[in-house]
Amino acid sequence: MNSTPSGSATRASAATGAAAATASSPPDASAPSQCAPALPPFPLFPREVEHGRVNPPAYGPDASAGLSGLSLGSGSSGSSGGGASSRAETERERAREEQWLQWHCQDVGNVIGLEHINLEVPDLEVARLFYGDGLGLTADPGTTASQRGGSHVMWYNCGKQQFHIARGARPQRLPPGSVVGVVLPDVAAAAERLEAVRGLLGDVSLTYAKGDTLEAVDPYGNCFAVHRSLPYFPGRAGVAYLQLPCLPGTAVGIAQFYARRMGARCRVGTSSSTPSSYPYASASGQHGSSGSNGADHGSGAAAPASTPHWQLGAAPAAAAPGGSGGSRTWGHAGPMRAEVWLGPGQKLVFVEQASLGQLSDQVVADLFDGWHIALYVADFSRTYAAVHHPDRQPWNDHPYRDRYHCLDDALRNRQFRFQDITGTATGSSSSISSGKQGEAGTGSGSGSGRADGGPADGSGERLLYRISHEVRSLHHPLYARPLYNRELGFM
Repeated sequence: MNSTPSGSATRASAATGAAAATASSPPDASAPSQCAPALPPFPLFPREVEHGRVNPPAYGPDASAGLSGLSLGSGSSGSSGGGASSRAETERERAREEQWLQWHCQDVGNVIGLEHINLEVPDLEVARLFYGDGLGLTADPGTTASQRGGSHVMWYNCGKQQFHIARGARPQRLPPGSVVGVVLPDVAAAAERLEAVRGLLGDVSLTYAKGDTLEAVDPYGNCFAVHRSLPYFPGRAGVAYLQLPCLPGTAVGIAQFYARRMGARCRVGTSSSTPSSYPYASASGQHGSSGSNGADHGSGAAAPASTPHWQLGAAPAAAAPGGSGGSRTWGHAGPMRAEVWLGPGQKLVFVEQASLGQLSDQVVADLFDGWHIALYVADFSRTYAAVHHPDRQPWNDHPYRDRYHCLDDALRNRQFRFQDITGTATGSSSSISSGKQGEAGTGSGSGSGRADGGPADGSGERLLYRISHEVRSLHHPLYARPLYNRELGFM
């Protein structure tokens, strides 16, 4: 889906041309003075965040209530007491959402694939029992220990993705409430295998959430949702999503970071409702305004479009029904969520959780436990330039050998790493000022500029989330390589 850049992104992209013109000609004293641009003058992807209903339960989990309330594959977005009219409107919203997904299910952005999730565990034999004997994944026989980084690292194949499990002093845990969504063709067989090794593993819980979905919690507390299949996920097996909790007011900024810094397709909204104007009808004329990229799909209604200026209404408890002033009001309470497309059928899903407390650098840092994900991007050099702020050093505080200090080093390694997701937090967990839309998510994502992890450029950004990203180019020797027994090992 092609998005039209916002005014802020346009100003940022024009900064280079303006500087060149100034160097070749004297300044015009009669020209009006201009304020400093809201965005730093370094490369950005001109991509806007889409909006609508996010991660509907038919696709993946609605885990906002934590592990005990996964309700995977279930749940309703309708009002509990709205009567026949409300139910009919809910069905129409669902039909519109399904049509939107069908139109865009094969669209990807600059991020074209999640390759692996890396976790450390104190005992590789326990990991083998869970990932190999339990989930039924094959330890990759196509790599030697030196290729994997040593004999203390094992790679488990799952479709076109992998789990990289390394021996460490302590287990690395995803934040409480996180869910790793995997697709396996025979969920019942996976349940039988996990039950068989349950006595050896000890603290492993198995729960059928609903139908063909199994919840399995490993001995270290990491939750895996095993699905027989998922809509729009290609292949019979693979890693489909990673859902993570985030601080209230950060979902939009996180999405803006991935959209503007990595060129990923992103979408924000709530899972339990859709806005009253979503997204086919105009809201105060905004959808038809300059910057909207809606197109006619032959139905007489505007296609889903990302707009530079939009505003979610206040939290339902404090909002007037229907909203006002060009706001898109969400009719039912639900946590704000951000979806980041990582490739065909793959997503990062961030869910705001009030129980995490108020946003602070320390709270964000405490959610992160050192694990990492590996992504492939199509536009490698531009991603490097967009992620790295000129005033910050590359992030090399990791145990791996691919350290770098400039783009030449990254090109030689065919990858680079960063961890901080910075940007502008919204005033509340369910609202964003249209005036701030162009400024959200303008962080660098590289190493922290201050000791507390805050921004070094004085832009007003702050640390929103922390994940260690291993960003690879398509020239990486492991890109699209054949994986042995990629579908299932123990069949």
